[in-house]
Amino acid sequence: MSQDKPQPHIHGKLIQQAAQEILALIGCTRRGRSRTWIDDRGWWIIVIEFQPSSFSKGSYLNIGAMWLWRESEHLSFDNGYRVGKFADFKNEDQFCGEAHRLALLAREQVLALREEFETIEKVSSVLVSQAKATHNLWQCFHDAVAAGCVGNIDSAKDNFKKLETWETEFDWHVHLQNRARELSSLLEDRSNFRQEIKAAVGRTRELLKLGGSPAEPWGGF
Repeated sequence: MSQDKPQPHIHGKLIQQAAQEILALIGCTRRGRSRTWIDDRGWWIIVIEFQPSSFSKGSYLNIGAMWLWRESEHLSFDNGYRVGKFADFKNEDQFCGEAHRLALLAREQVLALREEFETIEKVSSVLVSQAKATHNLWQCFHDAVAAGCVGNIDSAKDNFKKLETWETEFDWHVHLQNRARELSSLLEDRSNFRQEIKAAVGRTRELLKLGGSPAEPWGGF
């Protein structure tokens, strides 16, 4: 008797089964029929992506935080990305174990990120330390917003100022600079600044179709 051939997309189904068994239990949800899962923290989300390869059957695992004050209709990895090594599909039995391993690693990373970024104060502290090692526009923007939310006005102003003086190359650079000026003008009135950040979170939640009302970063979880 000839052996049954594996289904063309069986590795995707095995990943989905493992994620459903492990990630759903801690409150993560799948994005439609994709290989991406979301852990919704209100004013930020954790993006979990079981990324396919263009060359081999299997999966990478990408996990990171997305700050929802960054208004976008696309998911992004604002803090974090690739975790572990590629899980290569060899056969169904072998990959069943690999899918389970990836889902367990994803769970471990999600729980760690929940704790690391539990409050806006923790987020601001991490972003400040990271900014010293790496410097780019988005990191500068996130650092400024988090600093403004916790009341560190001088730090927020400095970072927004850096954005305003950045040499522009693309249209999105100009848009980000304009946004930096707008937010910087609100810093002296902490209440107005916070309300604008909350409104930005709400707009992003609508763009991403996350539903629900935006939580306030300064409220903690």
